[in-house]
Amino acid sequence: MNTQHSPGPWSVNNHLYIKAPNGYTVAQVKLPSGRVGIMGDTYRHNARLIAAAPDLLETLKGCLPKNVCLTNRNVRDDVIVPIDVTMGELRQIAAVVAKATGASNG
Repeated sequence: MNTQHSPGPWSVNNHLYIKAPNGYTVAQVKLPSGRVGIMGDTYRHNARLIAAAPDLLETLKGCLPKNVCLTNRNVRDDVIVPIDVTMGELRQIAAVVAKATGASNG
């Protein structure tokens, strides 16, 4: 399976076009004919979430703990494990979630 995608960061152009840094359209969220108002807002929110995908992926990859064996099935899912996460990483997570949701992370 090919896991390569257009490099980020992606941005939303004209509310429904997701663009790569080189200007190419990565995706387009199509609005059903005649849909406006709240329904249109849903599609704009979808476009923003899609545009944040490369940032979300990179942030999550960077925050995966290096000191925990995730494949050890002898450790139950409800076990709390110590992981090292810096404030900078937490701020990066908050920023990318804000980008995906359109919220302020201040």
